[in-house]
Amino acid sequence: MVEVTATFSDKAFALLKASADEKGLDVSELLRRTMLDWLEDEEDIRDAEAAYAEYLKNPVTYSLEEIKTELGLDEIVQGENIACCSQKFDEDGRHDSGAYSKLA
Repeated sequence: MVEVTATFSDKAFALLKASADEKGLDVSELLRRTMLDWLEDEEDIRDAEAAYAEYLKNPVTYSLEEIKTELGLDEIVQGENIACCSQKFDEDGRHDSGAYSKLA
């Protein structure tokens, strides 16, 4: 494990400490989770930009109905209510998309 040192003004540290306390974390854990989330967001942005650049090469779109038909999901999806029921962190502290289940 690598240890990193950061310097903050008293005011900035007070804000960090208050936010960490509110979440029941210490400042180090708050900073670690926040940085990992930021890195994941940066990766998502790069992926989105690459996907958009690819789309611009061939700007064809499909309706939801066309996609469901193409994938054979017409009967499966019809009448099903799907919702995210939990959010958690994986072992690296990144957001796990959560478990999905059918709503009653």
